[in-house]
Amino acid sequence: MDSLKFYQNMTTTEKTYINELYIFNIICDWAYEYSKEPTEKEFISLKRIIINTYMESDDYDISLSKIADFVSENYYCENISLNDLKKSKAEDVLKAVENEDIKYLISNIL
Repeated sequence: MDSLKFYQNMTTTEKTYINELYIFNIICDWAYEYSKEPTEKEFISLKRIIINTYMESDDYDISLSKIADFVSENYYCENISLNDLKKSKAEDVLKAVENEDIKYLISNIL
């Protein structure tokens, strides 16, 4: 079976699981890049932020991986805290990702 047919035959649950593994891989790559070991709490929180932001991205040409990279890298290199990421609005995260500007996101946290 070719890859496209295989994907089309997958259940929604299976597709969701694959997306979560994809996000987990990105988060772990950035954690390891900064010599950190991601915790379950960090993974769950970052995943929610990433997915919620992506779900609001209709007006932007931004991929899930770009959002995951931006959020994870800036969290693990300590540009922004997990609490600040949780407080941020999806729209502000998208603008920060689009402009590659973490300072914009930090300045717009409630």
